[in-house]
Amino acid sequence: MKILILHGTIVKHDAIGNDVFWMANVLSEKYKVFCYADVYKFENLNFLTLEEVFDFISCSENVLIYHHSIFWELGEEILHRSKCKILFKYHNITPGSFFVNYSEESVIQCEMGRHQTIRLVNKFKKSMWLCDSSYNAQDINGAEKIEIVPPFNVIESWNSINENLETKTKLVNLKKCKILFVGRIAPNKGFKRIIEVIYRYKLFYNQQVEIFFIGKCFNPTYLLELKEEIYKKGIQDQVTFVGEADKEILKSYYLNCDIFLCLSEHEGFCVPVVEAQYFNLPVIAYDQPAVKETLGDGQFVFENNIDLFPVAINEVFKNQFTKNELIKNGRKNFFNRFSFEKIKNTFVNSLKKEGLF
Repeated sequence: MKILILHGTIVKHDAIGNDVFWMANVLSEKYKVFCYADVYKFENLNFLTLEEVFDFISCSENVLIYHHSIFWELGEEILHRSKCKILFKYHNITPGSFFVNYSEESVIQCEMGRHQTIRLVNKFKKSMWLCDSSYNAQDINGAEKIEIVPPFNVIESWNSINENLETKTKLVNLKKCKILFVGRIAPNKGFKRIIEVIYRYKLFYNQQVEIFFIGKCFNPTYLLELKEEIYKKGIQDQVTFVGEADKEILKSYYLNCDIFLCLSEHEGFCVPVVEAQYFNLPVIAYDQPAVKETLGDGQFVFENNIDLFPVAINEVFKNQFTKNELIKNGRKNFFNRFSFEKIKNTFVNSLKKEGLF
């Protein structure tokens, strides 16, 4: 028996890429594992050519694990032509409505992807579907076998990485409330809501504050809208777009900021909040289903009342007891649910139900 893992893209510094990489490593303990993607930038994975993929799936003794996160026409063709056992890993697909007025291509891709999900579930309802979260599993209506398996992460490996000294020094010397958000600069991530919260925090409490956004830009039109809103509110000195960051810089922000603020409106899991918990950074979040589920118990999660968030920021920044409680609960959540060994055991136990391992 051999195993092939598929996704449209398998690249480093990407949540799905990391999930594929560590899934392959775990499976390699017992099986010969291969990967295929249209776009890939990941060493230490054994990639097949498309011709080799079609040879692979013609053997009924093999196993195919298909990661589904966006519309992929070729992937669906491979699935339909496959004669081997098929398992799915579902990562959620953002509704296209978030991208209207910014990217027609994104709207089309997302909506086609969500329709593809329905087709795949109907066609492969007897296959096992591994979902990142219970929230994701709601999309897999009709599948007979669903398991909740969080995505593998690489957070614990960051212990061997040194902080970026320049970034660390800059943050330590900033005598203000330092807030962080990590994620692609895209409409579903709640950036306009965050900007409003920062404005109200400064207005209500007259406190020095700065938020750092780390992530690549989805669309220049959307970024321009955000910057116009920032200037209109007069908080250009309170908002910094860091852009993409390597692990050394990112680790420095996690370790030297005061609060992680997540007001995302749609997430299928949200790896950055888990990273924040691991690095003892208290999280304040909007009550979006997958985010609340990922954060676990004893966290600051609020419904859609914008005025609650400045109050929560002030409480965490000023009250060391509150901050320590959030940190303690966050660390407990990570090690009880999302450590490498915990996820590995959940993954392996799910596969055992399919006769693997």
